[in-house]
Amino acid sequence: MNLICDTNDKRGRLSACTVLSNMGKKVVTNEVIDRLLSLVNHANWDVSESVCEALVKMGKKEGAEKLIDRLLTLLEDSDRNTNQSACEVLVRMGERIANNEVINILLNLICDTTDTHVRLNACTVLTSMRQKTASNEVIDRLLSLVGHTDWDLIQNAYQALSLDQRGEKVAINEVIHKLLILAGDSDRNTTQQTCEALIQAGDKTAMKKVIDGLLYLVNDANKYVRWCASEALGNMGKTIATKEIIDGLLTIVTHSDWHMKQSACTALGKIGEKAATKEVIDTLLNLVGDIDKHVKRTTCVVLGKMGKKAATKEVINKLLNLVDHTDKYVSLSACDALLQMDEKAATETMINRLQSLVGDTNEYVCVSACAILSKIKETVASKEVINGLLSFVGARDGDVRRRAYEALGNMGDVAQTNHVIEVLIDRTERYNDNLHEIFLAVEKILNASSCLSYLKDETVQKIWKHIQENDENFLEAISPEIFIKTLRDTKILSWLSVIKHIFIMNGYGITISGATIKVYGSKNPVDLFCTDTELCQQMEYFFSN
Repeated sequence: MNLICDTNDKRGRLSACTVLSNMGKKVVTNEVIDRLLSLVNHANWDVSESVCEALVKMGKKEGAEKLIDRLLTLLEDSDRNTNQSACEVLVRMGERIANNEVINILLNLICDTTDTHVRLNACTVLTSMRQKTASNEVIDRLLSLVGHTDWDLIQNAYQALSLDQRGEKVAINEVIHKLLILAGDSDRNTTQQTCEALIQAGDKTAMKKVIDGLLYLVNDANKYVRWCASEALGNMGKTIATKEIIDGLLTIVTHSDWHMKQSACTALGKIGEKAATKEVIDTLLNLVGDIDKHVKRTTCVVLGKMGKKAATKEVINKLLNLVDHTDKYVSLSACDALLQMDEKAATETMINRLQSLVGDTNEYVCVSACAILSKIKETVASKEVINGLLSFVGARDGDVRRRAYEALGNMGDVAQTNHVIEVLIDRTERYNDNLHEIFLAVEKILNASSCLSYLKDETVQKIWKHIQENDENFLEAISPEIFIKTLRDTKILSWLSVIKHIFIMNGYGITISGATIKVYGSKNPVDLFCTDTELCQQMEYFFSN
């Protein structure tokens, strides 16, 4: 025992374990077992592995019942390390120790103990026994746990059932039936977790049963049950967008109850482009004209998630008609859908329609039109669009402001003027408003720059202040030579502090020799030339101190 615990010689430890495991039942005392188990989770992996092998070998010997009894007793020990170690050894023994007595002890631990950790370990051991646990009694007792309130236990019971090889088909069908009942529970966590389990339970033979059950739940009176079922169907559809799922959802989409329509649309939206068949798109186009604003809004979201595949002339025209809808969220949803579609699908009619809305008195209609136009190459350079978006930076409505920030950021190099950057930063200084979103937009604009010489001294100082107070990683994506070029061309000394900080943070380097400035960035060194001797001296002094 001392050789196993204390030696650093791997071969010596393995030999000691081998000798110990071959000594037969005389060595299998509680003291030896407990000592070995205390080493199962040893920090040294070799020690842990050697001890496990020794215990597993002991389990194969005549008279191993004492070892197995001791391990099963320790499986419900109050000390977690002890019961975890016992679990690991029993799992390694697997089917070899599976008899009615052992299985009954494990089932009693699973069903009767109040200690969650003990139950989970017992379930894990039972799972390792596979075929030997496929009796009707074992299946029935495990099925009784599928309706348990402890979610971890439900998962373990399901795992034990799903790995059962002889009674798998019968067990899985029963599990699905139990899970479908549980999915209708009024408890939100139970419903959501059960729907997730149903996705896992549906193998090829049981998939139709799962789909039919979830489609039935989409019609449930409880809105949270409907939502969870829709989420589950949508998640299934991402990987297995079967005709059964899509057809089933299309049937519900035409239901008279708007709650059910909305749930089915949500599921189709989760499936995304895979669900973008002509039949689905035609059905969704009819829903765009639905009198209920919630259905309109959800339908717009779904069409947006289908992206390029849904970018037909008819779809675009329908969405355009909703951009100036009287309901704010319908309008914004239609805008979002158009933003997710291929800009190449933009027609002259669409552009003219959006430009006519730029001067609309309704703020969210106007900002939506500007946001869409900012994405279309033919109109992105429009001064009218940029000015329109800038006018919404100070809008009262938070959604309008956020859309203006995002659209300006997405315009990239087109929005590269000191005025645009100044207006955005000024918003944070005056109102401390949406700091992260505004500077994200500023960073996107600046990151698209090949030179930052359009920025004025005051603006550079504000950028340095933001780096110091809020975000030390701001502008780190810009190539280091761009900063040096900007300093050389503008001679704005406020850049020195920004440059020094970014170079230190990213491990960049710089050397100055006469008129040659060498920048060591993430790629090969770059040589820049500066004829302003005084500026070179100022740079050299600043960077060396």
